[in-house]
Amino acid sequence: MTIPCPKFEKLGDFTDEEVAAVQSYAAESPRLHHLMQGRDAMGCPAFESELRKDFRLLPLIASATRKWRLLDEATLYAGIGNGYAAVGSLWHSEPERSVGLVYEYGGFFRPRSMNRPPGAS
Repeated sequence: MTIPCPKFEKLGDFTDEEVAAVQSYAAESPRLHHLMQGRDAMGCPAFESELRKDFRLLPLIASATRKWRLLDEATLYAGIGNGYAAVGSLWHSEPERSVGLVYEYGGFFRPRSMNRPPGAS
């Protein structure tokens, strides 16, 4: 199955406010990601040391800090957290399995067809 790619154009550079927001998020996203996933790994000095040496984050951050405008109607999917979840679930999976996902607070996606229990927010 071939998935058509939408047309897009690059927009101008970020404003100073947007640059500050991206830098702040980039600095905190790995820690926030682990905390939101309920992991206590950030309390481990060895893990923190390895995270600081992990240069795989640099290209992910660079690719996320550009603005584009879609010229065709399209459905977009976003990775939440530090980006690894998006790479694993969207890039290496069958794209048709990602159709109809809904963002859930805390960095999770769920199928649109999945009903929530009464009273769930």
